[in-house]
Amino acid sequence: MLSMCLCGQIILIFIGMFTVDDIETDDLNELDDNLTGEGLPQGLPHATQVLVLGILAVLLPFIGFFFGIAALILHRRNKDVYVFDRAKYGNAFCRSQLGSGFGIAGMALAFISVIAYYLFRVWLGVWIILWLFGLFQN
Repeated sequence: MLSMCLCGQIILIFIGMFTVDDIETDDLNELDDNLTGEGLPQGLPHATQVLVLGILAVLLPFIGFFFGIAALILHRRNKDVYVFDRAKYGNAFCRSQLGSGFGIAGMALAFISVIAYYLFRVWLGVWIILWLFGLFQN
């Protein structure tokens, strides 16, 4: 809570609400201690990769199935690491969960787009055959 208050004071300095002299030096020392990263939760090893692969799975529907599978495999590894030591990673698992959700959605979109593609090809082929054999004559 104190670090959020300190961040707010630093932002107010930049917009000119008050000067640096108004901030106590104890607050700045505590800010330096917090910036070292001691005691803060760590990130999971593959959380960012899972998120990127999940987003790629949604954006590239025809090959998104493969990106989705890779995202789910890496998410499973992250889940094993997270379950082993929840206190160490805190809320870092959220990014991996989001990426796996994108991966599942991307796999579903890939499946739907492939089915739609082949249905369109069959429909177009039927119309071309009917046109070639003259079945559209009045």
